Amino acid sequence: RDPPDQERLGQLAEEQAALRRVATLVAQATPPEQVFAAVAEEVGTLLPVDLASLCRYEPDRTGTSVAAWGTAGARFPVGSRWPLEGYNLGTLVFETGRPVRIDRYGDSSSGPIGAAARETGIRSAVGTPIIVEGRPWGAILAGSILEQPLPADTEARLASFTELVATAIANAESRAALVRLAEEQAALRRVATLVAQGVPPEEVFTAVTGEAGRVLSTETAHLGRYEPDRAVTFVAAWGTAPGVQRVGSRFRLGGKNVTTLVFDTGRPARVDGYADASGQTGVYARERGVRWSVGTPVIVEGRRWGIMIVGMESGEQPLPPDAETRLASFTELVATAIANTDSRAALARLAEEQAALRRVATLVARATPPQEVFAAVAEEVGRL
Repeated sequence: RDPPDQERLGQLAEEQAALRRVATLVAQATPPEQVFAAVAEEVGTLLPVDLASLCRYEPDRTGTSVAAWGTAGARFPVGSRWPLEGYNLGTLVFETGRPVRIDRYGDSSSGPIGAAARETGIRSAVGTPIIVEGRPWGAILAGSILEQPLPADTEARLASFTELVATAIANAESRAALVRLAEEQAALRRVATLVAQGVPPEEVFTAVTGEAGRVLSTETAHLGRYEPDRAVTFVAAWGTAPGVQRVGSRFRLGGKNVTTLVFDTGRPARVDGYADASGQTGVYARERGVRWSVGTPVIVEGRRWGIMIVGMESGEQPLPPDAETRLASFTELVATAIANTDSRAALARLAEEQAALRRVATLVARATPPQEVFAAVAEEVGRL
């Protein structure tokens, strides 16, 4: 074999060894953060680059650095966030969802990422998207300060690492989802046990509100009962944040807020930002710093009884998209507890009514004077 072939074989062996090391970390269920750092180091060592970094895409069109390697890596520290705008590698990968290269990182680059790359002396760069279960999660980026562009096979070599990163992320998300499901099922079982034991509704309300808040990792959780005069009365509350309502507090419905949206539509609703919230509950929430909230109706035997709400006053992201569905599992238990209580009350009322009728019937059967029967009937009706 001629020298170039031997060089290529050596390069391939190094690459396979690097991939095996990362694959071993993934197989050992190593935390994603450690996998990210290892991948950045392996890429930086393997390729002729001065920067290797991984970023995660955020819902607000920004990228968060989750790993950085090399002399230029200090300009992109872990945890730093960058707007995805202008002409630069990070933004192009985000917008196209495909591998991208820039062979001349000069005056044409723009945006905060482009400016930072120029400051570090990066002249050429290649980026490859990280796709996790069909959705764009982030990217691996590599840059060089040399005059000549990065080799033509850089994109393909980076892609091998993005697949391992995607696997590590998917595995971690799957494990987290299983843990979350187990915690949620345990919380639902605890509440269901209370309902089955015929615990008074007030105790169920307190328990279910706390369980829902903890399971969904929110800062506040409330249960409200809708009143006939278009108002809501809060019958249970959980949390320590300033936005927690006092049990027994009553608000008129109206305006833009989750409580009114659920009442008007009879469906789950969310408010991702209370800057323009209105109405009594909306103003109350805004003044106490509530940023995100989700509400689900409590439906008892086909009628709208109330609402369960969870909210956050901190954090950079809205509540997860499945929050409404997960919250509905708790409202169903609340509805069952209320229906059971109503049923028990109806049975007790019927028993009392039948007993009263038997007492009056006994007087009639004994030919009791009418005046005494009239008085007994009036007394029984008054008690019933």
